[in-house]
Amino acid sequence: MARAQGIKQIAQNRKAFHDYFVLERYEAGIELFGTEVKSIRAGTVNLKDSFCTVKDGELFARGLHISPYEKGNIFNRDPMRPKRLLMHKREINRLNARVMQDGVALIPLSLYFKDGRVKLELGLCKGKKLHDKRDAEAERQAAVLRAEGEAEAIMKVQTALADSIKLLNNANPNDQVVKLKALESFEKAADGQATKIIVPSEIQSLAGLAASFKGLLEDEKK
Repeated sequence: MARAQGIKQIAQNRKAFHDYFVLERYEAGIELFGTEVKSIRAGTVNLKDSFCTVKDGELFARGLHISPYEKGNIFNRDPMRPKRLLMHKREINRLNARVMQDGVALIPLSLYFKDGRVKLELGLCKGKKLHDKRDAEAERQAAVLRAEGEAEAIMKVQTALADSIKLLNNANPNDQVVKLKALESFEKAADGQATKIIVPSEIQSLAGLAASFKGLLEDEKK
């Protein structure tokens, strides 16, 4: 779910994204006791293995674990009790029909505060087959390897640049050598796709000197 103003993410059901394709997403309110809200604010909630069912026209989240509030004492509730979800009756009936006819499941995806109220994001989900999970895992591993390769390449470039700077400093070059090196850099930049290059005046004069010297050499050869 995209982050938006007034939304604070509390928990996410990562297992659901591994086991299911999320076809559609819905938002529901959730009926809670005060100690449960305090536990949710503390982040002691787990959506793993949770699911939703419809009973007597009402929607319930089951397997949604909210740990007892540490200062709740006798006011604490069963952490695994079914929690009634708040949606329009017509929408609940439509979702229940999809579950019964299409063989899909209603799975809690995330829990968050929205403008101070606890909300549950539900997904109308279709179970992945084993080869789907393997393909998803292979794609994830490939993305990790690409990222590691890019990071290693950047590190090598930075190391080479640092070594070259160190060698140049150890050689104690004079100003003319430094300007010539800068001129070489501009020459390489000119070979690229840049349409405009601003050359410092010091390098411009040095470039003119180099061109004049080159002209004298060519005249001598004639």
